[in-house]
Amino acid sequence: MRVAVAYFSDRKDLRLKSISLSLAEGIRKQGHDVEVIDLRKDRDRTLSSFSYIALGGNPMSLWGGRVSPEIRKYLSQAGTVLGKRSCAYISTWGIRRGKTLLDLMKIMETEGMLIKNSEILSAREEAFNLGIRLHINQE
Repeated sequence: MRVAVAYFSDRKDLRLKSISLSLAEGIRKQGHDVEVIDLRKDRDRTLSSFSYIALGGNPMSLWGGRVSPEIRKYLSQAGTVLGKRSCAYISTWGIRRGKTLLDLMKIMETEGMLIKNSEILSAREEAFNLGIRLHINQE
């Protein structure tokens, strides 16, 4: 199954990139074809051809609570994401992480994505283990 691990950060966030790469490795362990997409660089990349989408972000500021509005803008132009099974994740940078994760999930649900899992990830190992645990083949 084709899986996209897409992430967006307003700043150069090596932690979010590292977490995203580890998440992709965990998913690959399940035997899936995974593509990691940095949405700061690949804004024109569509998500229509993927069966499952893991979407990551981080708080816009140290005080947290919101992800970048660029994520909403990207998803509205990313092709068909309506009905796509997905996972939302954020890095632990900032305060009010739960609110930040809820903001990301709300954006995804507004576009019609079906969120099957959501996580706040602080380390590569956590991301890798999440990738192994995700039930991507299950409907």
